[in-house]
Amino acid sequence: MGFGDFNYNTGCVDDLTVTDNQDRDLVLQTVASTVPFFFEKYPDARVTFHGSTEARTRLYLMEITKRLGNLDAAFYIQGLTDGGWESFRKNGRYKAILVNRKKTVI
Repeated sequence: MGFGDFNYNTGCVDDLTVTDNQDRDLVLQTVASTVPFFFEKYPDARVTFHGSTEARTRLYLMEITKRLGNLDAAFYIQGLTDGGWESFRKNGRYKAILVNRKKTVI
């Protein structure tokens, strides 16, 4: 999953631009809200989040930590460290976040 500002000159999405138009939280919330719909269509898929910079990855970690209580019931969340993937924990220092849906048993 990737997102950024569309550069009309190059025809590409630029994930390094800082537009600072005060909609960061809305953009992150919108992107996060698409994940459950993605897993409805692709229940066995995995989604990886990481920023184009360390600072952006930290931002994503903070946003996931804010919503962790709501996410734990439906998703397995892991963080990538130098030693590999581990269960996500608050205040962990991760290079990326991996999310996959928990299986529903009926």
